[in-house]
Amino acid sequence: MAESKKYISTSGPSPVSEMTSLARALSHSKLSQLEPSDVFQSQSSVHRSNVAQPGRRRRLSSSNSVESLDMSPCAEARVLVINTGGTIGMMYHNNVLSPEPNAFVKTLRKLPILHDEPYALQTHMYDYYSASGPQENTLVLPMPTRHADELMKGSCSTGSMLCLRGAAGVTLAESQANLFEACWIPGGLVPALNGVLAGRLQLSKQNKRIVYSVLEYSPLLDSCNMTTDDWAKIGKDIEKHYEKYDGFVILHGTDTMAYTASALSFMCEHLGKPVILTGSQVPIFEMRNDGRDNLLGALLIAGQFVIPEVCLYFHHKLYRGNRVTKVDAGSFNAFNSPNLAPLANAEVDIKINWDTVWRANTTARFRVSTEMNRNVGLLRLFPGITAATVKSFLQPPMEGIVLETYGSGNAPDNRADLLEEFRKATERGVIMVNCTQCLRGSVTTSYATGRALSDAGLVAGCDMTPEAALCKLSYVLARKELNIEAKRKMLSQNLRGEMIADLQGAKLTLSDSRFIQVIAKSLSISCKEELEAVRDALTPTLACAASKIGDLEALEAIKEMGSNLSLGDYDGRTPLHIAACEGHLKVVQYLLGQGATVYAKDRYGNTPLRNAVRFRHKEVVKLLRQTGAHFSREEQEDAGSELCSLAASADIEGLEMWHLAGGDLDTPGYDGQTPMEVAQAVGNKVVIEFLHQDSQFHAQNGGHSEFTLCPDGSGR
Repeated sequence: MAESKKYISTSGPSPVSEMTSLARALSHSKLSQLEPSDVFQSQSSVHRSNVAQPGRRRRLSSSNSVESLDMSPCAEARVLVINTGGTIGMMYHNNVLSPEPNAFVKTLRKLPILHDEPYALQTHMYDYYSASGPQENTLVLPMPTRHADELMKGSCSTGSMLCLRGAAGVTLAESQANLFEACWIPGGLVPALNGVLAGRLQLSKQNKRIVYSVLEYSPLLDSCNMTTDDWAKIGKDIEKHYEKYDGFVILHGTDTMAYTASALSFMCEHLGKPVILTGSQVPIFEMRNDGRDNLLGALLIAGQFVIPEVCLYFHHKLYRGNRVTKVDAGSFNAFNSPNLAPLANAEVDIKINWDTVWRANTTARFRVSTEMNRNVGLLRLFPGITAATVKSFLQPPMEGIVLETYGSGNAPDNRADLLEEFRKATERGVIMVNCTQCLRGSVTTSYATGRALSDAGLVAGCDMTPEAALCKLSYVLARKELNIEAKRKMLSQNLRGEMIADLQGAKLTLSDSRFIQVIAKSLSISCKEELEAVRDALTPTLACAASKIGDLEALEAIKEMGSNLSLGDYDGRTPLHIAACEGHLKVVQYLLGQGATVYAKDRYGNTPLRNAVRFRHKEVVKLLRQTGAHFSREEQEDAGSELCSLAASADIEGLEMWHLAGGDLDTPGYDGQTPMEVAQAVGNKVVIEFLHQDSQFHAQNGGHSEFTLCPDGSGR
């Protein structure tokens, strides 16, 4: 909780008179304590202009006979598929399955469910994406169905979270007036209930085409042959292509998929985009197979949702990658996450459990740490294990082991010879992590047999899987800048959601929030699911209103309700979008510290970075860039005309904003002219010098440097 309140005053609660109307309203235990002036004063702060920008089309077809298709920045999402091998792409050779190179993409092209060839041809997609790789490796999914929209228009599912009923048994739409009158909620909030509840059906709401490119490794690997070098290669490929794609799907064999998912979760530091591993139990070439559904589900989630985790998708479920283990070699339902519920379920609708999604509370840029210590191992206790066996296993060069123990982390406490070997190894600097052999449960010190291992120097692995514990140990031991004690401390911390979180700092539950309780009472709601639906409908709009006026106390109150400050309002705008527009640097810092994503796009395709550039908030642009925000290819292309306009009007400040944001100032406008050519045509020497300096800095520093143009036109 200390980190979450970094930007909140620590001198105690603010006096009521100094609080904003919104913060004061959210802090009241009863709505009867609200002053009428609070309601009417907040109207102006909640209202915000939602004027749509003219949609920009990218007409890729030069033929008048071909229908012009909408290719606006938010119409497509790009996903990179890294094919490492595995059963999904294997074929039979001499009656055994083995990887088949250069066959996977050819098969996908023949499957209408995984490739829309007419769309690709009509939009000249292959030519447009040819710079990203061979044309034959780029495919596009058909447009998602819109069946979910009918649920929102007329149907009401009593078993879902879409239908809320009031005291008289009327639907939510019929009780809006009563809710408005009873709760004094400004007019912009209640109508949001209908729209934001549809966020649970975001696939239809976002309505994006998924364009995916396949990067196939050579040679393709059976996952049994996977090594730490292969993990590093996958990680580096993600890092190399990170700014070009919205998400990543990794095709992998199932036997060691849990190890790779765990390893990548630690190697990918400050991750802000989805990385999803998947594969199959039966090759995709077979008539009956699970590969098509697994690949399709992984692509849809990677392209449609910003889930900043390394995940594993299998049999209609999305799991946290470092929480899974393979439990069945002969079933399509091959994986399980024993101690954490799935992040998403792909059934009739794709339902994301946003409360469970892990978000990095950092403003650091994404990077991949490829250093992994190989001198680690797994040792499983069994009745009668000898001290000689343990001693031999713990000999140099072994630096760390995961000890799989009985029950809740127990080992024989009457075997002094075993405990002595563990103590000696600890004194030599070997780090040991205690994990349970059980599929479910956590390591505790409730028993004397468990306390004995703790006294011998073992680090409690809580509820980590052996796969996650081993990969975490390998990752931590490779940190050469840390001493032994710092490494032991790091192993006991929850780095990527791999172990149970420390709940001691938790203050409130959803049912503790008086604000939500009063609204729920007016609608006769009592069950947890419907309470969550109300919360998720109202709090994004409230959070956006707080961000607009820079109210950190209100944001903190909303967070204490258990709300996710990364959720968007009815326009898809997140609190970070609003704070970036308004230039509230402290609010931006706070939201990033709470795990807000810089990659979220509103319904117009705008990101927080684009908002900060548009309203020229220099420090916000710098902070967002530091966190890893960047322009997509489509955003950059659409900026060409704006950049030319800035160059023509000698708007150095506007050009500087684009430079700081990492934009390419050499992007041509609609007529093919670059900003430099426009500046030369009007004879503006200051702009010409600025663009020249930008070009030099971009070539030397990859576009991440800042320079200032002096009054004489020289850059420094």
